[in-house]
Amino acid sequence: MRSSILFWLLTVWFSFIYTFTFAQARNSIGIGAGLSQPLAHGYKPGRDRILQVNFFARNKIAAMTVVGLEGIKKSGEPETNTAFVNVSAKYYLGYSIAAFAGPSLYVKGNDKGVVGPGASLGLAYDWPFDTYSSVEFSLRTDVLPKYLETPALVGLRVAYKFSFKKRRGKYRVPEDDDLLR
Repeated sequence: MRSSILFWLLTVWFSFIYTFTFAQARNSIGIGAGLSQPLAHGYKPGRDRILQVNFFARNKIAAMTVVGLEGIKKSGEPETNTAFVNVSAKYYLGYSIAAFAGPSLYVKGNDKGVVGPGASLGLAYDWPFDTYSSVEFSLRTDVLPKYLETPALVGLRVAYKFSFKKRRGKYRVPEDDDLLR
């Protein structure tokens, strides 16, 4: 129930902010963290930590590489941290909203070091702070390798991204009074 309410509140919030900011595909590097909930019974929310690199391809298209640790926590057991690499194609649907999807490779969990393929897909909202940096919020679903005993997880991730090149095109950070309209 709580996660459903949180999802709808975030959706409404993204809808309001979407009309006030502008983002585009560009080269950037960032760090982030998030929470995820496995869809199998008997699991608690886990944490993830990432390093994210975006490579510009065209104005609306980027390649996104994510390297990180995915925490999966079964009830009554310690959290299992599994390292992963994900390479996704990212397409900007509008000003700041992007969809992404791509394959993942899960390597070296702290439960015997097994390896397996997976996939990730989701929606991201890129909120620019200035002409060089932004924060990306992403709602995602990860399909996990069979050995982790949970078929998939859903999560929310926040990543701070920095680009060494100035943002092109229209750009405007929302004012406080814009959000109250």
